[in-house]
Amino acid sequence: MVYINRNIYANKIQSQDAFTQGKSGIAFTNLEAGQDVMVKAAENKWDIKFIPTLTKDGKSEANTNLSDAVAISAKTNYPERTMMALDLIMEDPEYVYLDYFGIDGKNYIIKDGKIALPDGVKAEENTYPIDAAGFWFVDKSLFKPLASTPQQVIDIKTNIDQLLKRNVLGSFSVDMANIKTEVANLLSINTQYYSPIQIGMVNDVDAAFKILDEKMNAASIDKVIKELQEQINKYLAAQK
Repeated sequence: MVYINRNIYANKIQSQDAFTQGKSGIAFTNLEAGQDVMVKAAENKWDIKFIPTLTKDGKSEANTNLSDAVAISAKTNYPERTMMALDLIMEDPEYVYLDYFGIDGKNYIIKDGKIALPDGVKAEENTYPIDAAGFWFVDKSLFKPLASTPQQVIDIKTNIDQLLKRNVLGSFSVDMANIKTEVANLLSINTQYYSPIQIGMVNDVDAAFKILDEKMNAASIDKVIKELQEQINKYLAAQK
């Protein structure tokens, strides 16, 4: 049984926390955080399944370069050398493992093709615990699975490329100069009128959508659509 908070706007408990506490039958998470959810479920002897969120064509949108980036200050004396160092730290397997897991043999070992703690080292006593450098600091696709990683997650990661598709607008950046006011108004309308529909807090869905359409039309959504389409056409033409 799944329990829905009476006032979901005020809810501060993440779905994965409610799930591991046995208060919900579903947890919305990602592959990395989902591993902890599955480990806790296994401890409780729950039979659960990790289901990727896919579109009707069986695909999911791949992240773009804009999703995860590092900035170099304009005042950096040696930006090229800084970039070279960052490239090593974030993309070279030897540096990646050192950054994220610490010293091989002291903080981690590779055992049976998986990352594990050395004999006699407990997680709470590890002098360089996993993720000490920061969650988004390195390329995680270079990691071998953890010893605790559930097989379901390993299988998904192994076949992840088959589930992903590139978004042709992934690197598209909107110029807001001509539609700044309209977009601000539409965002406010979205929060007030669309969010309740999304979370199932309206009694009459058709009536709620009708009101939403009226509000968005009054806020000049047609102007925004026209402006965005013109910008998108120029962007796509420049990619050819």
